[in-house]
Amino acid sequence: AHVGLATELAAAGERAGARVEQEAALALRPDYAPALYGLGVLAQEDGRRDEAIELYRKALASLPGLAAAELNLGGLLAQSGNVVGAAQCFERVLALDPEHADARTNLAQLLFAMGEPEAARVELERVVAVHPAHGTAWVVLGELAEARGDHVAALAALERGLAGPRRLDAARLLCWILASAAEAELRE
Repeated sequence: AHVGLATELAAAGERAGARVEQEAALALRPDYAPALYGLGVLAQEDGRRDEAIELYRKALASLPGLAAAELNLGGLLAQSGNVVGAAQCFERVLALDPEHADARTNLAQLLFAMGEPEAARVELERVVAVHPAHGTAWVVLGELAEARGDHVAALAALERGLAGPRRLDAARLLCWILASAAEAELRE
């Protein structure tokens, strides 16, 4: 009951109340993974990265395979520069669900950042083959195509990415590609 109420309170913007309810759940059961995860989300949203990492790790120790905790932990580890730890989190999610679009897309972004664009492309193409409306995967495919100088493929991918949650990223990169193309034409 406490975790359900905490979720409702957090959705309504009542973060302090959500924290109180999550902590009440933990008072009853100190290793209760949903409450640990919920507190991790609150800590992450408040910018308390180290606390969030610790809470996600505790949630996963209590309930291995909690995909949402693995994804959030992986994202925080990637932000802190621990790409190996981040990749391990995403791979654990993929071991449970090989077609998990967010885990595979996050892994692809890590591969791209680590200088492995071909491996990243393969992962992303697998995502869009199964989840053709996954906007983030399309945006990253557009970034990969642009990085290799394939403006046509970048534009096509980014056009698909405009429908997703990273549509602003897609729009910015589209504008940059179009401006670069126009500038190149002016030079000719």
